[in-house]
Amino acid sequence: MANTFDDILNSLLESYESNPGKNVDELIAEKAKEFQISEESKKLLKETNESIDAFDKKYNELVKFKAEYVKGTETWIRGQLLNAASEHGCTEEEQELLLKKAADTFEKLNQEHYEKGE
Repeated sequence: MANTFDDILNSLLESYESNPGKNVDELIAEKAKEFQISEESKKLLKETNESIDAFDKKYNELVKFKAEYVKGTETWIRGQLLNAASEHGCTEEEQELLLKKAADTFEKLNQEHYEKGE
């Protein structure tokens, strides 16, 4: 039976949990050999791992921000949006539009949660 990408990724994550000090690239190389996957699949494993790490980093930044500044997720997201917009050369008008759209989205989400009783 062929292994799915999920099977291979789960195996990689389990190996990493069992060996947290081991180099991730080495674990990926081992899994690539074990599952006889192509270079393209090996590349996808690396990219997926990088995405997981990036998500984990942002999550930890959010937790730290909330603990240090006792502000909500919405405030943190707005800051992240402004940083990203600034890094990508957005004008002040574009940044204001981005924040307005974010505020509209937050309001819509809050309303949906309120209507559902959450």
